[in-house]
Amino acid sequence: MNCPDFKPPDTEEIVETHISRVYLAPKFAYKQKKPVNLGFVDYTTLEKRIFYAKKELSLNRRACSGIYLDLAELRQKKGRLFIGFKGGALKDVFVRMRRVDSDRFLSNILKSAEAGSANTEDILNISNILKKTAKKIYLFHKNARTSKRISKFGGEDIYRANWDDNYKTLETFQTPHLDYSAFLSSPLFSEFIRLRAQGGFIRDVHGDLRMEHIAVLDPRRVNGICLMDCVEFDERYRCQDIYLDVAFLLMDFEFNGCFYESVLFFGYYKNCFNYLKSIAPFEKYEPSVMPFFKAYRAVVRCKISLLSPGEDAPAKASKYFNLADFYLKLAQKRVIILNCGLSGSGKSSLSGLLSRWFYARVISTDEIRQNLYGSAAKSVKYSADANIAVYRTMLEEGLKESCGSIIFDATFLKRSHREKIIGSFYKKDCIFIFVYSKIYKEKEEIILKRLSDRFNGGGGYGLKDYSEADASVYFNQKNYFEEPSENELASFAPAARTGIFAQIDAALELKDRFNGLIKTVIAQKI
Repeated sequence: MNCPDFKPPDTEEIVETHISRVYLAPKFAYKQKKPVNLGFVDYTTLEKRIFYAKKELSLNRRACSGIYLDLAELRQKKGRLFIGFKGGALKDVFVRMRRVDSDRFLSNILKSAEAGSANTEDILNISNILKKTAKKIYLFHKNARTSKRISKFGGEDIYRANWDDNYKTLETFQTPHLDYSAFLSSPLFSEFIRLRAQGGFIRDVHGDLRMEHIAVLDPRRVNGICLMDCVEFDERYRCQDIYLDVAFLLMDFEFNGCFYESVLFFGYYKNCFNYLKSIAPFEKYEPSVMPFFKAYRAVVRCKISLLSPGEDAPAKASKYFNLADFYLKLAQKRVIILNCGLSGSGKSSLSGLLSRWFYARVISTDEIRQNLYGSAAKSVKYSADANIAVYRTMLEEGLKESCGSIIFDATFLKRSHREKIIGSFYKKDCIFIFVYSKIYKEKEEIILKRLSDRFNGGGGYGLKDYSEADASVYFNQKNYFEEPSENELASFAPAARTGIFAQIDAALELKDRFNGLIKTVIAQKI
């Protein structure tokens, strides 16, 4: 008997998931486990619910001091149900927590900031909140338990079992096929997980690290960040690589359209480590492993959505599935991006973000021109002969890259320059993305202001600014710019099937351009 009709005192709201009910009162939240057996979790008996409720208290207190209070006992005496610690018969237990205001969760802070309704302090400090959150998770991971036994949870057999268990649920709902098995058996992944286990990166961590489980109680302090609701029901889903733990949060950012915040957070998180010891040895694996880890997390949430109540569950499940499919393609294919636009369009800043999200090398005509001609007069550096040499060098540099992802960053004023890039890569097994940052006449003043504010070293996001363009260069470029169109990809038949053309508004803020672009790319279902 689980007594689902009973409500703790002063209950104002009930939040229900596939495995629990949370009763929200003014000062407290009472979490009750449903008597369900879904295979991966079994709460069918009172003894099991008590056992896992105690686990939930102890595990969550690791990174959430002062929130998880105690167990409240549901008892029955003479037909009356009540919460107490003696008298009558014990019927069930609640995990009693101090209630956290909904606007303190990271998910709602970002939603409010996007809608313009967040507190001014939060809007101004989103970057700081992400930095504090990254430090909190780093410290949690650093102090989490590890051992030879725990390290075994980082073995290929566990990865495969977890993938298979989650994917079986998807197959029950007749979802399309996801090809994950080959990557699990690949030499690259085998080498990665072996090195991670040897390095002590498999730890007893969180297992369900998402924005709605991160409470920002005090954004000024690292200890003001609270990591709630970790996995308590099976250590197989909690003991894992710390990158797999973080991948859940990265995927959650991205599912909700916060790709910019995902890049910021992961950068802050990695900056907490000793680079040479903990980051550098694994950088060559990241372009494949991190998308693969995010794909697994998206599959987990797809499964949960399919098992959850609510009219929007099927739509959420479909979105998670499409995201997982995209991540798996990223894990196994290189990305080629042709990023073009007039000076002042912000394409180089965009390239900086894209390079971090796609793990791509940026090949920039501005940098090539500077390397080839140095301090030569502009009449020489920007002559017709110089332009030919610069674009030829760009293509040659790109063709040297046999496996890594590449971003070609240039104005690409002439269609012929763009077609040489497209023609050289359309036959290769890659994801080809054509990005055009369009400047609209009615927003030109924003671009001119951007050009006037340019200063040395203040260019692309994470990239050095080699551009010498000012307003006069911009107006000159406009006179002979051959504007791109989607038809340029269509002229190369195979690229028309796998290529993506994305036109974005150059006047938007960098964050909005980046978030909008990645949403467009994923929506193409390549």
